[in-house]
Amino acid sequence: MEKGKKKIIEFKGNKKGLTIMLSPGFSLEEIKEELTAKLEEGGSFFSKARVSLDLGGRQGYPEEIEEIKKILVSHDLFFDGITTYDSSMPEETSPGKIGRRTPADGRKEERALFVYRTLRSGQKINFPGSVVILGDVNPGAEIIAAGDIVVLGKLRGLAHAGARGDISSSITALSLEPVQLRISHLLSRSPDGKNEVSQEPEKAEIRDGKIVVVPLFAKDES
Repeated sequence: MEKGKKKIIEFKGNKKGLTIMLSPGFSLEEIKEELTAKLEEGGSFFSKARVSLDLGGRQGYPEEIEEIKKILVSHDLFFDGITTYDSSMPEETSPGKIGRRTPADGRKEERALFVYRTLRSGQKINFPGSVVILGDVNPGAEIIAAGDIVVLGKLRGLAHAGARGDISSSITALSLEPVQLRISHLLSRSPDGKNEVSQEPEKAEIRDGKIVVVPLFAKDES
């Protein structure tokens, strides 16, 4: 089914199985109806396939993803994760995995998107929870998260944590070299006027109404 000339969903093969690409601008009901129709039309052809979702820039609300996942499972498919990258990204892009994360500051456990690769220029993640990148974030790449952002590598792109207004959110990286940092409504292009790159992991957070960067691990002064 198409809306005008635009497809609602599109199936694409990858090395691990299938990627189902969702076009933005369609309601959840339209997506569910089209997905169900295509899976039933394919019969046993898709059975046992591993399927990841490419949200194609669409906002990925957990409750919507769960409904789509139920349709996949009911048709004997294995849900293999999710990516919120734009659909123009290269085929070798690995999907992220949705899991659970417990913040170190004692806040309650939350949903998190785990991405097992480096983000290159032009690639963007937008997730309604926390985002953990096991790789670098290069200049020109962008991460927007409702919760925290953790980069187990170099953060040199744009990062926006607490995008829905959570001022307790933070941005952590093994090497914090961002083009721009945002936490909630606050913006910092050069946190604390820092010119030299620290050799230690750092965390950006809001203190006294501004974004500051502090060492992730307190040094023992004894």
